[in-house]
Amino acid sequence: MKLLNLDIAAPGVRTDFGGRVTDLRFLELEIAAWLKGKTRRQQRTAERYYEGKQDILRAKRELIDENGNPQELKFLPNNHIIDNQYAKMVDQITNFEMGQPITFDTNMKDENGKKYAQALAKVFDKRTHRTLQRVTKHAVNEGISWLYVWKDADELRLSLFPASEILPFWSDADHTELDCAVHFYDVIEYDDHEKKKTVHHAEVLDAAGVHRFIWTKGGRLIPDVDTPAMPYLTVTDDSSADALPYNWERMPLIPFKANDKEQPLLLKCKQLQDALNTIMTIFMNRTEEDAYNTVIILKNYDGENVGKFRRNMLASGVVKVRTVDGADGGIDTLAIDVNPENFELIAKLLKKAIIENCGGFDVKDERMNGNPNQMNIQSMYADIEITANGLETEFSASFEELLWFVAMHLKQTNVGDFENEKADVIFNRDMMVNESEVIDNCQKSGGLISNETILKNHPWIDDPQAEMERLETEQNEAAQQNDAYRGAFEQQSPAGGVTGDGGEE
Repeated sequence: MKLLNLDIAAPGVRTDFGGRVTDLRFLELEIAAWLKGKTRRQQRTAERYYEGKQDILRAKRELIDENGNPQELKFLPNNHIIDNQYAKMVDQITNFEMGQPITFDTNMKDENGKKYAQALAKVFDKRTHRTLQRVTKHAVNEGISWLYVWKDADELRLSLFPASEILPFWSDADHTELDCAVHFYDVIEYDDHEKKKTVHHAEVLDAAGVHRFIWTKGGRLIPDVDTPAMPYLTVTDDSSADALPYNWERMPLIPFKANDKEQPLLLKCKQLQDALNTIMTIFMNRTEEDAYNTVIILKNYDGENVGKFRRNMLASGVVKVRTVDGADGGIDTLAIDVNPENFELIAKLLKKAIIENCGGFDVKDERMNGNPNQMNIQSMYADIEITANGLETEFSASFEELLWFVAMHLKQTNVGDFENEKADVIFNRDMMVNESEVIDNCQKSGGLISNETILKNHPWIDDPQAEMERLETEQNEAAQQNDAYRGAFEQQSPAGGVTGDGGEE
């Protein structure tokens, strides 16, 4: 982490970032460029598409007039159909990877390792799992998301920051370590006239803690007088009631990347999603077209302009026709046949392409008909397994960083010193399995591999360590009952038999 000079009144220049500008001015220039930059625009577009606010909503039915300018045809049906397969893919990958709570593999043969496992189970509870699931969803959708670590008294807290709110400054080209970062977010407030206004806040995170600013319309950072700068931690000294400032040794802002390029998933399928929305919208528009809004062919009909004729027809639904020079008058429509099968085929191909490009799976796959075996199931999950493997590679490094903060927290709260303890995160993927086939394989593996490994692969077990403890408890109780039964049996003997001490009655 870098220590920035963000004092507005401080003279001179800094060269931390290699420029002849102050650190504060450097941040102002970077924030202004980031707000209008391509990366943030892509991230916000991915957010918008996931929420269903897609480009098809701005579609209009237009023609080119005699001057070559587009002119909207307001009398024609203009639906905006959104078949949000993209959001389905984001949810599918998220729930596949983080649908079940994560567990940790620690050294259970060591007492400190067992204690560490118990402490981790308390930290990573259901509330933490909910936060991690949201972090995963934003990472999949936007390419990267951020987890901010902070403390509330003796409680460790984790907060999600979306990618579009964080401007990172990396210390290396591989984006593995941060120098500092800016958290940019909006707050709705009331002005002096009790009207709502949007205030842009910017929190600068560096080695000294959190510096809070207000972003002005002119692109400048002014100190936030309501919430001044503060360290990451405050610890109360036992000898006094004063809260002493402390800071983490590492940046308490952890990136969770979906891929090494930090690219939103939408980049793989935006044109396919737009094409699907378009084909569905065209089909709906065509089916709604009728005599009131389609092309009308008039025969031997004069006397009023076409616009007035259409208004009268819409108002009354009646059209008078007459004969002119022996030719019968009449009215026809230029009908366009709509073949639903064509639209259905195109939509099916587009949905399949979206699934394949996003690395998901088709829940309606023909291989799942009947009673599929485990090989068919694994074949169906092949693409999303590849996606999840890449996600786990990035997430494992992030969890390694997160566990350092957890170990520091457990040490500060006198739970134990686990800084040198190893813990591997286990992602319990939520996927369909042929349970009977997997259980049969687990039973056949007995004696060949350890019971712990068998339990980790059993489909009914989410926490192998807890299951091993329950098995050990049951075995001990069963042994105690057997000993009690054996002792009671030996004390009871028939006449002339042998007593429990081996003597004769």
